[in-house]
Amino acid sequence: MPGFTFMYLWHEQIGFLERFIVSVPVSAATVSIISYYISLIGLHVKYHPILIPLSIIVISGIVVWRKYKD
Repeated sequence: MPGFTFMYLWHEQIGFLERFIVSVPVSAATVSIISYYISLIGLHVKYHPILIPLSIIVISGIVVWRKYKD
């Protein structure tokens, strides 16, 4: 879901299937990198499955909303 939310920014240039396929590695990479750095800060791993996807979706939603509000 986080990768698909990122890929929504390009919904006019590429189709749904391409966005869905590309979103899998984008999501895996994004969640892995963010999880690593949050662990370095000291947040316990048990909070990662809830916090990371939720924060990525909220941030992506804000970016999409700001892009298309004009």
